Amino acid sequence: LNQLLPNNQQSMLDRATAQLQRAREETRQENRRIEGLEAQRRERNRVAREGAKSRANTVRTNAGHPPIERSNDDTEEAEENEDKDLPQRQAMPSISVAVSYQMKQVRRRGSYRIDLNKYTETTRTLPFDHNPGNVRSQCEECFREIDVNDPLMKQREINATLGGVVSEDFDHVNFVNVLMWKKHQNGAETVDEVKIDKAAFNQTGNFFKMLYGWKGDNDRDQWLNYDYKTLWSFFGDIKIASEWETTNFGSIALEPPVVKKPIYVEVDEGFTSDENIRAIEIKVYTTVEGKPQICTANLKTNKAELSKTMEVLLPRGMEEYTYEVTYFIKGQDPRNSEKRSSNYGRIDIDRFL
Repeated sequence: LNQLLPNNQQSMLDRATAQLQRAREETRQENRRIEGLEAQRRERNRVAREGAKSRANTVRTNAGHPPIERSNDDTEEAEENEDKDLPQRQAMPSISVAVSYQMKQVRRRGSYRIDLNKYTETTRTLPFDHNPGNVRSQCEECFREIDVNDPLMKQREINATLGGVVSEDFDHVNFVNVLMWKKHQNGAETVDEVKIDKAAFNQTGNFFKMLYGWKGDNDRDQWLNYDYKTLWSFFGDIKIASEWETTNFGSIALEPPVVKKPIYVEVDEGFTSDENIRAIEIKVYTTVEGKPQICTANLKTNKAELSKTMEVLLPRGMEEYTYEVTYFIKGQDPRNSEKRSSNYGRIDIDRFL
């Protein structure tokens, strides 16, 4: 192994042996230092014990008591307890390892070819605008002045907004289409349309517009008139289309022809307990555009479910609905009530209906 260390005549074994000897000598010195500390501490503790014993015996002698006699066992036990707090002696090293390595040089040869015939396509946008300078003084015919009050420059903007509708109402409203039709005085026609659904409602903030222009409309009052109609689509394949309506106002207020009616249902706890009723089912029946609608609610009275709010669809301006109740009694077949009519927003169940 000497070839790995050309400037060092020691073998690897000699180096490991010398290193082991140095480590053992350092360990012996450290242990001697610890023994010296032990001896100093024991001497201080012995002097302190003797002084404490002498003072205690003086007090006992003056009080007429015999002096304290301590055995060798007590002294040895006290010294053992004191030795527990001292640094522990280090174990003598028994092995030493010497490691070496050799760095190798590796040379590689080869040819590398770079092909510049290939390319990757990319797109870059370069602005080409510049300041044209004082064009007004150099080119008078480049500018044209017009009268913005000229009828040819006018447009009519029609705004449509949903009244009494919030984003949550689109849980039962699919969409509403507004169709605008304008017959101009020169015989031309303008048709515009907007579709309002939940996404459009949230994006535009309930503001929708339609436009028509000026096409031979010399009668200004007649120019303001236009026709519109709506188509409402509700969940459950319910579609309600209005008739054409003529107006001259610039805003259209859209009111849904079908609204949600909340009905609060509450069950008497004493009634269910006395009759051993485990659950109650309530069905509410309504009719919209000739199509029957059913809304169902289940109350598990044995799990303290005694109230619930139902939402049913009703034509605007109509409050009346019918409902029936089914009682699930322990040990018996379900018991149905007769259909009852109501127009209240609350149903109380405290007896068999």
